[in-house]
Amino acid sequence: MTDPLVRIIFLSPPSSLLENIAMRFPGRTLQQWIKPEDVHGFLCIADYGLLIREKNQTNGTASPVKFGEYLNAGLKVILSKNIGDFSDLVTSHNLGHIYANDHIKLSPLTFEERQRLNEFADLHLSKNAYQSAYRKLRLLS
Repeated sequence: MTDPLVRIIFLSPPSSLLENIAMRFPGRTLQQWIKPEDVHGFLCIADYGLLIREKNQTNGTASPVKFGEYLNAGLKVILSKNIGDFSDLVTSHNLGHIYANDHIKLSPLTFEERQRLNEFADLHLSKNAYQSAYRKLRLLS
């Protein structure tokens, strides 16, 4: 976080890890635990969503709901390597960045970019996107 304009909001309960981050970057972090119905509103004020997971077999086949939530709110996703198929999706569709302990250049997103990300989520990750697949499964059972 070398850019002094970058701010981070953690929507999670307090933890020693978050306290350490706040001490390293005074005045640039906010930690707040909010009601589920308020999450989307908080996400919409951000430009990026962070989705970091440990490297293990479960996460290698995971499909975190947060990924779709971030895109739906018009955020790009900063993602760990090898989370399900999402690493390839992020790269091939310019949906964010793969975090690999390297510096990532962050910049504010335009309205058009936010709209593109939201539309991608609606088209590929929403329940409506899977309606035909659901119908086929019902026919097979």
